[in-house]
Amino acid sequence: MKLKSSLTRFSVLTFHLIFFLLISLPVAHAQIEIKNQIPKKVPLKIEFKNYDSERWVHDLEIVVTNTSTKPIYYLFLNLGLDVKADNGSNYGFPFFFGNGNLYGSIDTKAGPDDEFIAPGEVYTFRIEAKFAEAWDYRKTNSLTAPFYVEPRNAEFELGWISFGDGTGFQGGGTPFKKKR
Repeated sequence: MKLKSSLTRFSVLTFHLIFFLLISLPVAHAQIEIKNQIPKKVPLKIEFKNYDSERWVHDLEIVVTNTSTKPIYYLFLNLGLDVKADNGSNYGFPFFFGNGNLYGSIDTKAGPDDEFIAPGEVYTFRIEAKFAEAWDYRKTNSLTAPFYVEPRNAEFELGWISFGDGTGFQGGGTPFKKKR
């Protein structure tokens, strides 16, 4: 009986040791492939930098050039990942610039104090620190680490561009303008 009890304790301890070692192992990093899904007719030039870093979520830079003839007063972009959350939706990171009151509205005009990206000007987006830290937490938390998956693919998409004058583009690259 003592031998059976000792073997059971040994098995339980071995299981816990192996489990602890597995969740402590570093996750292998594979370079993420980012597909720019913003249609060519949308006046933005997009460049991705530092996405091959092991700490890509902290290092990624998305360099956006305004190639239009108008200033951009509001810009919403999204990086959607091929990793599912518990609720079945995909993880992603949003990027915002400018006056949020211009989102979804063709009636709201930019104000004189609103910041903008001038034609030909470049603006660099980074993943917000709070989102990067939350992503890291998934890798180290004892409950989520065993199920952590590094993304392999991402899609970069347009949410909304407003030129502040009642014109712009919505998701999918559909232009809009206020009817006079």
